[in-house]
Amino acid sequence: MQVPLPAPLAGGALAAVELGYWGAKAIVIHQGPTGLLTVVGTARVRWRAGADGTTQWPPEEQLVAASEALQLALEEGAALAARTLEPHVLLCLIPCEHVRLVAGEAISEGARPQDQARDELRRLVLAALRCALGAVAADGANEQEPQRLLGVIDVCFYAAGQGRLSAPVYLHGMPLRCRAWVALAAESLLARLRAWARSAGARCVHFLPGWSWIFRVARELAPGLLLDCGAGALRAYVLRDGSEGLCKVERRAGGAYFARWLMLAYGLSPASAERVALHYATGQLPERLSRRVRRVFTKALNAACDRLVEGLREYAPLPGRVWLTGGCRELPEMQQLVDKLARRAPHLWERWPQAERLPLESLCRRVLPGPAHLDPAFEGLTLSVDDWAWKADSAEHALVGRRDLAHLGKRFGLEVEP
Repeated sequence: MQVPLPAPLAGGALAAVELGYWGAKAIVIHQGPTGLLTVVGTARVRWRAGADGTTQWPPEEQLVAASEALQLALEEGAALAARTLEPHVLLCLIPCEHVRLVAGEAISEGARPQDQARDELRRLVLAALRCALGAVAADGANEQEPQRLLGVIDVCFYAAGQGRLSAPVYLHGMPLRCRAWVALAAESLLARLRAWARSAGARCVHFLPGWSWIFRVARELAPGLLLDCGAGALRAYVLRDGSEGLCKVERRAGGAYFARWLMLAYGLSPASAERVALHYATGQLPERLSRRVRRVFTKALNAACDRLVEGLREYAPLPGRVWLTGGCRELPEMQQLVDKLARRAPHLWERWPQAERLPLESLCRRVLPGPAHLDPAFEGLTLSVDDWAWKADSAEHALVGRRDLAHLGKRFGLEVEP
């Protein structure tokens, strides 16, 4: 199988970094002679918050960890690719909590002849984007903290009586509704990340909104329930065929939540609690100590389930398929999460839920998740890079491009990231 090369990737490799709750992650993607894009290097480096109590994100310690993770991933990639890798593109994934999402809608007048369908679809998408950017300009957020447009995250079409369409086609006699999502981030944040990327030797920097891979999963796997078990939080996304958007429920029940229970139960320091939790997840604790940790984590999981059920009630009935992802998924207790949710509130589900791993191999279109080992903590970053590469490759086929978005953004006083 040969994958057509996206123009931004022609002639080299690329690297991507993600600044998470506990540390920085990096992956390196190599372009082989046949055009295949494969993940050849991964690395994760933990960081410690500085004593000065800085609140600006990302802190300097996080950027140092990102540099270390990037270097380790490049070393592993050089070993697997049997050549020195010098990626000329660096992708920075910005977590969801630092990205602002805004949606806009537009409705067509009705069906059009086949030869006019594409032009009408383009006008419809542009109208939805004008609506979204107008909402950004109206709330005045850009005056308080200058924002920059990262791009269009998702565009979906709905037909009356048909729900969400898998392809933007016109149905005779039916008006079509378009919903477009755009992502924005603070200009000061992007400037800090851009300066760090230049210091790391990157020649070309692109920013990926953390939401991009969530929308990708929503398009490919709906209907279902996606549970993102991260270090900072447990996020549940309800995915449905005719959804108006993502239904999100977030609870502070990630890896740091379990470590906090250990701290309270045994008086451990934050560093010691994190280390014990990590050794427990990888089966490196003695049996007696492992049983003590298991008792604490079981209580923590029960409390987290109660809080999550309360947040999911308004979205009932929930789909029966559940996908798990995120680094915290490796905890043994997380394997019981779906079953506990079903037992606590069976009336919330359409059918008894079944937990599944996120099918990364079937979701990726341009990036092959191998030969480097990818644990669940890297799945979101890999999907975001794959989505970026696919969009870069098919830009000429898109209804609207970066130039259209830049033109619209200028009308509303917003600049678009290159």
